[in-house]
Amino acid sequence: MVIRNMLANYGKLNGDRLELRPGLNIVEGSNEHGKTTWCSFVRSMLYGIDSAQRDSKRALSEKKLAQSWSGAPCSGSLVLEHGGVEYCIVRSASPTSALGRVDVTASGQKVDMRSPGEQLLGIGRDMFSRCCIIGPQTLPPGGAEIERRLTALAAGGDESVSAGEAIDRLKRWRREVSAQQKGGASGSAFQELNNIENTLSRCNEISTSLDELRNRRTSLESQRTNVTSATHPPRAARIAVSVLVAVAFFAVAVLTHTVYTALVGLPAALAVYLLSGLATHSHSPEHAPDEELLEIDRAIAKLEGSLDALNPSALVARREELVEKVETLAKRLAALEAAISLIEEADEKLRDRMSPALMRKTGEYFARMTGGRYSKTVIDRALTPYAASAVDPVLRDPRELSYGTSEQLRFALRLAICKTILPEDAPLLFDDAMVYFDDERLRSTLELLAKEAETRQIVVFTCQSRERETLKRAGISANFLRI
Repeated sequence: MVIRNMLANYGKLNGDRLELRPGLNIVEGSNEHGKTTWCSFVRSMLYGIDSAQRDSKRALSEKKLAQSWSGAPCSGSLVLEHGGVEYCIVRSASPTSALGRVDVTASGQKVDMRSPGEQLLGIGRDMFSRCCIIGPQTLPPGGAEIERRLTALAAGGDESVSAGEAIDRLKRWRREVSAQQKGGASGSAFQELNNIENTLSRCNEISTSLDELRNRRTSLESQRTNVTSATHPPRAARIAVSVLVAVAFFAVAVLTHTVYTALVGLPAALAVYLLSGLATHSHSPEHAPDEELLEIDRAIAKLEGSLDALNPSALVARREELVEKVETLAKRLAALEAAISLIEEADEKLRDRMSPALMRKTGEYFARMTGGRYSKTVIDRALTPYAASAVDPVLRDPRELSYGTSEQLRFALRLAICKTILPEDAPLLFDDAMVYFDDERLRSTLELLAKEAETRQIVVFTCQSRERETLKRAGISANFLRI
């Protein structure tokens, strides 16, 4: 891909134009003349503006950078060549984004391209930001897409797979089912199961209390029946007594030959019958209010209502469901732990295979940039480079090196990553990336970039004239521009 010309109403750029050529382009501009803005403009034209991006401590979000200082709507055009075809990308504001409307023509014919960068270069926005734009304020190497491509190079496999993304996704699932994580699915199941167990325990206590009350009631009713039987003679017994009284009077009448005694016997027997019934009735507990039985009945009714409200049969059924769920989640958690461990182990092995190639390329570039001073370079799993010099064999953290040397080490790493995984024709934009290089290392780096510019477009934005002067002294041709 070769960017030919651009027209921008974007940030501080108000109708500004920039024309570039294939190969090496050196664009000079003083501070606050739009060098970083042009880099952002190229990305926005190829990929649109990421509306979800937020301001950081280091830089404003792209949507804020894009806001025109003149107050005019954000818009722009970019003409490029790719695969022998000239494309013209025109963007303008849409209701949802500053450059949301895009129109693309290929050799004058309109084509459907929502994201020209992805469709032409085959790389996403994040990878373009990390690899194709290089400078002190740009994103460091890394990211899921770069990881996928580096892993694919090591494994000869599918670039759509990222071990880091897979591990992050598995860990997120693990958190969801882990009982130890607040709000996890398993934690919720355990909590509900614990609540049900407590409620069923309460149901058992109520049932026990009901049994005790019912037993007490049965005992009281039995005692009452016994008392009634003892104080309430049966009717037949009362009749028998009355008959005996009547017979006694008749017997006396016969023996004494007195009719009066016989006549008195019948009323006397009747009186005995009635008086015995009246006496026992007046002493009967049936008509006395039994307060204890009434209290027991009220307590039983209250407990039965509480038990019905708790619905223990439904709780038992739910408990069985939850036990099965918790067991299933425990198995899933174990499977996730095993999967994370296996992927991390495989990823480490792949990185071990990938790192030597990337380290060789980084070491080669860093040695050339430093005039052979640093002979060994090592890159860890987080893509942090370490270097050892010929006079100091100890690998040094970039933070131990001078700021200029640490910037050169990172520069070499990023250039190595670009060379390793970027399409051969993807352009590279450098935004004041060599401002801390001394003259000798600047010359070595520019020679390296001039060599790279034989196969891809290189655009160096700089606030100094050193690059132009150094290239001219070295006899290296380039397209020199001033903004």
